[in-house]
Amino acid sequence: MKKLLLPAFLLLSGLADAQIINFPDANLKTKLLAEISALSTGYDQNGDAVLIDFNGDGEIEAVEAAAIYGLNISGASVSNLSGLEVFINLEWIQCGVNQITSLNTSMFPNLKNLMCGYNPITTLDLTGFTQLEILDCEYAQITSLNVAGMQGLKSLRCSGNALTTLDLSGLSSLEEFTSAENPITSLNFDDAVNLSQLTIRQSMLTELDLTHSPLLAYIGFSENPLLETINLKNNGAALVATECQFNNNPNLVSVCVDDGEEETVAQCNWWPTTAQISSTCSFLDTETFAAKKIELFPNPSDGLVTVHTGFEIKFLELYDLQGRLLQQVTAVQGNTSIDVSNLQNGEYLLKVYTEIGSLSKKILRK
Repeated sequence: MKKLLLPAFLLLSGLADAQIINFPDANLKTKLLAEISALSTGYDQNGDAVLIDFNGDGEIEAVEAAAIYGLNISGASVSNLSGLEVFINLEWIQCGVNQITSLNTSMFPNLKNLMCGYNPITTLDLTGFTQLEILDCEYAQITSLNVAGMQGLKSLRCSGNALTTLDLSGLSSLEEFTSAENPITSLNFDDAVNLSQLTIRQSMLTELDLTHSPLLAYIGFSENPLLETINLKNNGAALVATECQFNNNPNLVSVCVDDGEEETVAQCNWWPTTAQISSTCSFLDTETFAAKKIELFPNPSDGLVTVHTGFEIKFLELYDLQGRLLQQVTAVQGNTSIDVSNLQNGEYLLKVYTEIGSLSKKILRK
């Protein structure tokens, strides 16, 4: 196979006196020394695969690292990225399917594309990482992801983690968002004015407000057991029926759309098909009023939680953050309490069914 040559300055750099980089992780060093192949490790400024160890001495020098703009070290059993901070021009890195437990993003001041999925990472803090455009952290073990204020971020894929909350404020450049298999209870897309593709599956959301995202062209909402309302009234371009899915959202009752968009949305891929599709959105006013009138006390609690509302309560349902029904209580003879004493400490969702519909509230068991 013909090997692509690095810039000529490497030939003239006096490698005998060059700085040799120390890599504490032997698997990382082995990967960096690999030959060019279909799954090459190093890439130059033009995106071409190149040998990182250009002089073939079995070491990586700082001058060699400086010529690398992309790294693919996926599936190499790497657990420690120390040494990569010397790759000062790195713009993208694929480091998925490894044993990495933490990422120090300050190592990569010029990084635009980070793909770090399938690693046992629990916390990922990207505060101040304003130049990042693409983040793929799917199927790790992340419980805390901080992307707030990342104004340059265009694509965020975070499926298969353990996220219950995610702050998307300030993500004005976001074009694509994908979250599946996360027990997220709330998402705020108010700043996502450039969002065009949105996929949310297997969440614990009860509502979605997309009124500030007029560029939405693809939406996929499936298997969200508590999702009740979706507001798509964004004065945007008309949706195409083949580019929207509303599969298996058993509690979805209302979808608000732009004028004239009702028929198109009705032709989307639906199951079941019981939700009301309307451009008047009158149901939103009713729900907001009802939410203000419902109270839980005490909350947090280690025993009985009583529900008080100005509407007649029919029955109560308690769910865990995986969407599993734990209890159902019928409001017989004024009984509007639910017992959490036998539950483990943590967050739960109480769904209250009233004469005007259903709404959900969080319960904290302590």
